Amino acid sequence: MAKGDRMQANAEAGHRRRGYPPALGLIAWVVLLPLCLIGLGLWEQQRGAETASEYSQLKATLPTAIERARQAAAPKPGSRPGFVDAPMLSARLDLKRFEEALPSVNRDEAIARARPAMAWAVVLGAALALVAGLVGLVLSTCAGIAARRSRDWLVWGFAAIRGLLPFLLGFQLLGLAVCALAATAFEASGLWFMDHLSGNAIKLAGAGIILAGIAAYGALLAVRGLRQVFALQTPDPIDVNGRLVTQAEAPGLWRFVRELARRQDSLAPDVIAVGLTEGFFVTEAPVRLLPEDRLLEGRTLYLPAPFFGLLDGREFAAIIGHELAHFSGQDTVYSRRFSPIYRGLRRAMMALQRDKTDTFILFPAVRLGFHALETFDAAVGRWSRLRELEADRLGATVPGVDAAASALLRTSVVAPVIGAGLQQAFEGAAQAHPDIVAEIGRLADARGFGEASAHLDDRQPHPTDSHPPDRMRIEALGVTVDGTLLAHASRQPGQAERDLPVSFFADWPRLCRQLSSAFLVNAERHLAAETAFLKETAAAISTETTQLHENGRVIAWTMGALIVIMAAFGACIVLFARQIGIGHDPNAQAIILAVLAAIIVLAALYGWWMLRRSTSPFLTLTPDGFASPYLRDPVAWTDIEAYRVTAGRSLTLALKLLDEAPLPVPAARLRASLDRRRRILSLNTMGARGLKAQAYADMIGRYIDAARARAALMEKGGR
Repeated sequence: MAKGDRMQANAEAGHRRRGYPPALGLIAWVVLLPLCLIGLGLWEQQRGAETASEYSQLKATLPTAIERARQAAAPKPGSRPGFVDAPMLSARLDLKRFEEALPSVNRDEAIARARPAMAWAVVLGAALALVAGLVGLVLSTCAGIAARRSRDWLVWGFAAIRGLLPFLLGFQLLGLAVCALAATAFEASGLWFMDHLSGNAIKLAGAGIILAGIAAYGALLAVRGLRQVFALQTPDPIDVNGRLVTQAEAPGLWRFVRELARRQDSLAPDVIAVGLTEGFFVTEAPVRLLPEDRLLEGRTLYLPAPFFGLLDGREFAAIIGHELAHFSGQDTVYSRRFSPIYRGLRRAMMALQRDKTDTFILFPAVRLGFHALETFDAAVGRWSRLRELEADRLGATVPGVDAAASALLRTSVVAPVIGAGLQQAFEGAAQAHPDIVAEIGRLADARGFGEASAHLDDRQPHPTDSHPPDRMRIEALGVTVDGTLLAHASRQPGQAERDLPVSFFADWPRLCRQLSSAFLVNAERHLAAETAFLKETAAAISTETTQLHENGRVIAWTMGALIVIMAAFGACIVLFARQIGIGHDPNAQAIILAVLAAIIVLAALYGWWMLRRSTSPFLTLTPDGFASPYLRDPVAWTDIEAYRVTAGRSLTLALKLLDEAPLPVPAARLRASLDRRRRILSLNTMGARGLKAQAYADMIGRYIDAARARAALMEKGGR
């Protein structure tokens, strides 16, 4: 399959869509593979022991045979000097052969004695991988079951798994590496004992040893990489675009937040950051503020500025109260000890999966690592849901449950308007208003909000955690979703909402302009880089028409060789009929010559047809699309969703067409086929002249990317 295969599924989830359950693949890689390797090692040990026994016996008997041959070769007492009879000559020949064989037997016996140790290394390596895999499976499964019963067990069990998992994965990799090296060395050393060892056998043995060394070296590097990745105790910081607001810059906000924390018995944040993007959240993980590249430690409260002016004071209190609730009770331990480590371990496993090679050595470790994570996923989802519902309850302590329910719906209702305002500012950064927050307020006044009932199943955004749907959270608060709640959530902002940020910040307009300036600078930089990339992609193809011809010359040369062979065979039939044994049978000669003539004619016609067909292109590529004699109409590059090139008996280009694209009509059924249900067009050829399958796929990919890039540039120019 070519590199340009855009139909391939994501690597992490690919095994889930195959024809077997994920658990079966896990057992096969983690348990059955080591068991098979143990069986291989035991079989090799038996063969190695037999060979060692044979050479040990030969080494023990060869000196005795030499001594007997020496005695038999010695002149007999009383015999005539210089006289050598037949038995003496045979004994002398045997003596010479035995003495010449003695050094090689000693050498071969040493190699034979080493081979059982190689076989035991295969067994021990596979056993190490098996034990590590079984321990990992059992511990992760038990810890996952316990984690669903108690949040304390979730934190404790995951910490234990996180500490043990690197060692278990390392033992897996080390065991399989030793197994691969020892098994290859054992089989390669077996070639040493073959009689008449050929040059190809020597090359095969050398190649096997080299491959085993490469496999072992790759696995050792992977073990070292695992140790380095999992040794990182400090999680990566969360990147957030925003500004730190001090007590001098936001005195009202700090008083408001601290009073809420005091009244609901929560810890107050150490720092407060305000930005234009993201949602409301708190974290005890490190936060990196951009574009200042400033690292924030401790308890961080992040507030999105566009929501200021669209929420009333009670809704704002409910939201901040909910976030501060994560700094109270056991939630503090969860936020500090579990959540960052869980994210870090998942990130580490994703990195290991991206960096894995195509050797089997790394597959069991990847499978086991993701299994350990998946056993905690259900518990994480359950406790995350309970955490959010408990935080909703605590957050409603001060403003009341009605305000908490209204805040949940209100943030979902205003989010589309905020997103539209940010998108407009991002796409038109050069002409955008210097105060994006004020522009979002004007957009909300002009456009209004949609129906609040349409957002009951929305989930609040968060950079690290997931939230239950708003409907579930409102019902958990004991609030009925009625017309009053829906109307209040979808109201137009009034003066009270607009005055709220002014009371919180010493200079609210200045802060908004600072946030907007940073946002627009980043947008202009991003848009410039994107435009440059699109132009480079669009210019990667020729503006002239490119014609691709089938590789008919190879078939023609093949047919020519077949014709020469058949003609030579026919000449032999005519000239050497008697020697062949059919000289007395003219009918047999005629039949054979007729068959050969038919083959020659058919081969000549087929070769001529392939040469003639290869003179006209099977694909004509232009910047806008391609045409083919196998299709009645051209196909636009922008109508293609995905493509794939496969090389087998023929070279096949499969194109997945967009749902809205017109379906082409095949003109040559043997060369073009259309699956209307799946909207896949397939073009079959005997190969593209001058292009291998990968180069052919790359060329198609460049034309598709260039067409999409030109379309994106035209859309940018039209905005």
